[in-house]
Amino acid sequence: MEAMLCAMGADGKIHEQELASMQRHIEEHEMFDGLSERHHTVLIDIARDAIAFADTPIARIPAIAKGLPSRLHKLTALAMACEVVVADTEVDQKEVIFLKTLRRALRIGREDFEEMFLAAQEKRSTRDLDVRVAHLRALVPTVVALFALRSLAVGNLTPPHRLQIVELLAAIPDLQLREQDLATLAEKAYERVHFSMDLEAEVQKVASSMPGPVDRYWATVYLMCADTVTASHWRTSPFFTLIQRAFELDPADMDLAAGDATGFGSLPRVG
Repeated sequence: MEAMLCAMGADGKIHEQELASMQRHIEEHEMFDGLSERHHTVLIDIARDAIAFADTPIARIPAIAKGLPSRLHKLTALAMACEVVVADTEVDQKEVIFLKTLRRALRIGREDFEEMFLAAQEKRSTRDLDVRVAHLRALVPTVVALFALRSLAVGNLTPPHRLQIVELLAAIPDLQLREQDLATLAEKAYERVHFSMDLEAEVQKVASSMPGPVDRYWATVYLMCADTVTASHWRTSPFFTLIQRAFELDPADMDLAAGDATGFGSLPRVG
């Protein structure tokens, strides 16, 4: 909600087409399912007050990003913001600056943003977002395999531990499949790992199958959700230093990933 309001107000003007675009998203998108018209009004009022308190739309971006922990929700918010900006066909440079600043705060790649903005201009944002969601779902087996390797690294391949991993994965919106599907993926992944494996070689294989730097970053975030990882902690963790090398992530990116992992809030505990 705030992302859309800030996007339309970035140029200091509110156009009817922009308001209509936001209203359509509120009425039709599943993120707002189950909310009454009264709730819509209350949420808009709260968002307006928060933006006013921040003085400028750009000043509100850190709070917007913090309120959208999952990659799925970040992509959705940016797509909606792009649609609102192009709704009046007059794209102001201040609006572009806002979107680019939002893109960076949401950890969305530059190329992804450019594709999403073009999709908004061509009125195919829904189809574009569907493709991106399908990509996230296609990554789930690889992420599950990484969690199995994490379990190998901590020396725990027991069924109760595997169940904890499945419960954690099911609680992360980006990784939500039917619970039975997650359980099946986990069972297969854990059947493949054993204590005689070369952990570093196996992690490198996963890295080779996931060449995109943004995908690698978010896979690291998900892994960090299983631990109480801080910017200092990952540097002393053999597993995360291995991940950092294999995924070719800068130390600063690892620090950001630790922060993004904490943004998911309370998740099922993993021993």
